Amino acid sequence: MFEPVRTVIPAGDGFPLRVAQLPAENASKAVILANANWLGPEFLYPLMRHLHARGISVYAFETRGSGKDDPELDATPSLIADDIACIARYASARQCVVLGYCSGCESALYAAYRYPEVFDLAILMNGAFSTSDVPKTVSTKYLEKIMLTASESMAKAKFMNDVFQNSKSGSLTEVDARDAGEKMAELESILSEPYRKGPAMLHRFAKLFVSYLNNDIDAWAPEVATECVFVASGKDQIVHPDAVKKVAGAVQRGRYVLRQASDHYALFLDAKIGDEIFDLVSAC
Repeated sequence: MFEPVRTVIPAGDGFPLRVAQLPAENASKAVILANANWLGPEFLYPLMRHLHARGISVYAFETRGSGKDDPELDATPSLIADDIACIARYASARQCVVLGYCSGCESALYAAYRYPEVFDLAILMNGAFSTSDVPKTVSTKYLEKIMLTASESMAKAKFMNDVFQNSKSGSLTEVDARDAGEKMAELESILSEPYRKGPAMLHRFAKLFVSYLNNDIDAWAPEVATECVFVASGKDQIVHPDAVKKVAGAVQRGRYVLRQASDHYALFLDAKIGDEIFDLVSAC
């Protein structure tokens, strides 16, 4: 089994983008993964391995400014979209797909909007979009947890415990008990990474998240020309599926898929999701 290799790619403005890559030999397709912005590429390694084993080149990156030793930057959805396009050009594949998860969806969709000539498909999973008219686009309770965690280190344990409890419902019932235990152990190990980087990282994530919610997606979503698949989870307690459906309906070539039995963490905990993503990428 091949493992992702870390490298540094200069962004358009010269910023060193930290990228994990698994290029496949003679691959015609590449997938750029835009994770939730407070999580590093390590969270996506199982999905990267799965797609790479089936002949697809895969790239994931750390959001600029997210590392403990990074200078504090006012990262915006448009800036991160530029970074995603930069990595896509580096991949040099004939067809390129951008896949976003949670808060990474807005950057992924924005990249598809700004660079239709670069991306053949956008896959948006459980997207925390800044749409209006949906009362619970993102759970207020969840935002309060983020802000609390970013400002008070003593809140870390409670926050993580709540995350783990939420992730143990829904999608974990779709895999057998043995695999579920192994996946949960891997999830807990990876989730601890932001706290080793320090609370400054979470503070920056909270600021970035606010910039997402102020991005006024209703103004530009109708102009997105790239084909987009929006995937929502019926048991999602963080992102309201109706918000995802609303954005899918606004995009010119948007398609809405509801995974009724899964929850917000299906991308990491559902054994079926890798095959579903592979099928979407293969069909584009």
